[in-house]
Amino acid sequence: MFGIDHARPCFGARRGLKAKQRPRRRRTRDLEPLYGWGAGPLDQLCAMEPGLHRFVAEAPAHTRHYIAMALAGMAKHGHVTEAWLAGSLASSSRREVLQAIWGHDPGSTRALMRLGPDLLEPSTYEALGTVLGDEQRRRAYGDLRVPTERAIVRIADASADVVAAYRGRLIGTFGAAGILFLSEGIARLRPDLSAASIRRSLNALEKPSRIEHLFGRLIRNVQLPEPPWAGTSRIRALTTVPDLRAAGLRLENCLNTLPIWTEALTGKRAFYLVEECEFVIVALARHEVFGTWFVHSLAKRRNGQPSGQVKARIIATFAAAGFPYFDGAPIGTSLDGND
Repeated sequence: MFGIDHARPCFGARRGLKAKQRPRRRRTRDLEPLYGWGAGPLDQLCAMEPGLHRFVAEAPAHTRHYIAMALAGMAKHGHVTEAWLAGSLASSSRREVLQAIWGHDPGSTRALMRLGPDLLEPSTYEALGTVLGDEQRRRAYGDLRVPTERAIVRIADASADVVAAYRGRLIGTFGAAGILFLSEGIARLRPDLSAASIRRSLNALEKPSRIEHLFGRLIRNVQLPEPPWAGTSRIRALTTVPDLRAAGLRLENCLNTLPIWTEALTGKRAFYLVEECEFVIVALARHEVFGTWFVHSLAKRRNGQPSGQVKARIIATFAAAGFPYFDGAPIGTSLDGND
């Protein structure tokens, strides 16, 4: 019995040796859901500094972003060694660690608290280092409603002039090229506006993704292209955006919306107010291939259908003027049929 009892510690020692070979694999499995691409490099750091594992495994979201930013910077810039980072990651000032890695002061790491729970791509941390290390770009980052990866990269890539002139949420939504495109387009649409006025209008957008509201304000007094038909004493062409707005409000229909204004401005459709025993809106559409006009739809208040007699008289009047009505027939255009 003594020999058997004596052998058990030896067997246990052998099992212990095997157990010592597993922690690194276990750490990797533990860190993978939290750090993704950073789990492997972190595993190497934890092997150098065993006490580091608890720090990285229990870190809140903003600390994980700090750790990931340090890993991405070390891999990109090579200013510090793995051994130095293993010893400094948890014990030194985070700002000083990032400064040593990136080669410039990134400012307060409290900016990382605005990021979501998921880690970013290494290239995005590279962009974030550029953003946080520049005072104007950092201010633009602070203006973002939600700091997405795309918004961070756009702020990092924008020229200094764009960053100085426009709000961060505008840059994050459209990028520098998008802002230039919008500014030039608005200038062509409204040559009466100065560049400074256009810039102020864009910067005033609290939600740049809903820029159609700005477009609506810019074009609400714009003259429409010449209508294909002058109309009659009882059929009046709506020749301005205010005309469309007024008719839309009066008849409670879609004429008071930006998509309709845009179609009218680009010459795809023309609208007429017909004063019969009831008010009716007639929409003419330009055929996309032929370039000729036809009656696309007729509607009274709240997009209701006019009576049969009224509809027949209106269709006959427009047909006599050269604008046929096809009643939904497929004539080879995206505007076939009625609304």
